[in-house]
Amino acid sequence: MESVHHPSHYLGVDVGKAELVACLFSPDALKPKTKSFPNDATGVKRLLEWLGEAKGTCRAVLEATSRYHRLCERALWDAGAKVELANPRRARALATGLGLSDKTGKVDARGLGQAARLLEVKEHRLPSPA
Repeated sequence: MESVHHPSHYLGVDVGKAELVACLFSPDALKPKTKSFPNDATGVKRLLEWLGEAKGTCRAVLEATSRYHRLCERALWDAGAKVELANPRRARALATGLGLSDKTGKVDARGLGQAARLLEVKEHRLPSPA
């Protein structure tokens, strides 16, 4: 029998070559928290520390951006998050539909977090590390 994952937190991550912008929706917070991290091993480690216990109970939606999302994707997956990838164009369209019209990392991360909360995004399995 397959286990059902019921997330208590929702995370959107806007992925860039040099930066990750994360937006975390928590059940006990009125507003989401947003923070930026370098898109490297140190930055991903800081992201996981910032998430705390939420990392194991969250549904995370990341932009699928070439290879730049892979380090963060793997780390969140290994930490127990339900990780899903979103097409950047579709994520932008959702953000625009939600009234988040500015094109910034913070706004995009918030839109991806909203996608995690509102939409069924196809979960995928990561390949084994090489």
